[in-house]
Amino acid sequence: MAQQTQTPGGQKKSSGAAPPATASSNGFLGGLRSFFAPAPPANGASTTKGGSAATPARPTLNLRKVITGFLLLLVGVYAIQFLLLFLDLQVFKGKLQTTILVQVPLLGPLSIFSALALASMIGLYILLYRLDLLPRANRATAQASAANANNRARAAATKKPVEKSATVRQPVSGPHDDEYEQARLAQRARRRRDARK
Repeated sequence: MAQQTQTPGGQKKSSGAAPPATASSNGFLGGLRSFFAPAPPANGASTTKGGSAATPARPTLNLRKVITGFLLLLVGVYAIQFLLLFLDLQVFKGKLQTTILVQVPLLGPLSIFSALALASMIGLYILLYRLDLLPRANRATAQASAANANNRARAAATKKPVEKSATVRQPVSGPHDDEYEQARLAQRARRRRDARK
């Protein structure tokens, strides 16, 4: 099998050698996929424009975004704790940790410091989630169900005209057409007579 490559000058170069069977010949770490590179589709489906539309590609997780999101969450939690501790010691003179709001079962007393820390950490998590920096567990299932709903809607839209054209009666002639017409006329007359009563 001939392999074509393009040189920096723009000329195509052809070699008769087949590509290597394994990627381990590319060096010590040549066989390992980069940690940040998107994963290939699991089912072997092509993601290019010429790929098959019957097998959609699996949605890939952007690891750069996710790692950045979790690092921001980790650093943010420590920053929140440091900021609250600094405010408690410098501004409030330790009153935030000693003032107890409520006694929580199995956790113990909930101080103002703990309540502010929890609220701000939850707020940070929601912010990162809304900015799409944290992964969503139901994203793939939601996309799959939306795709299925779209496919069903398209299929229903294409089936309706087909069903209408399939139900259009074609004229059929046979030996008992006159008797059939007389039976239909009698049936219509009975319906009219019953409707008048």
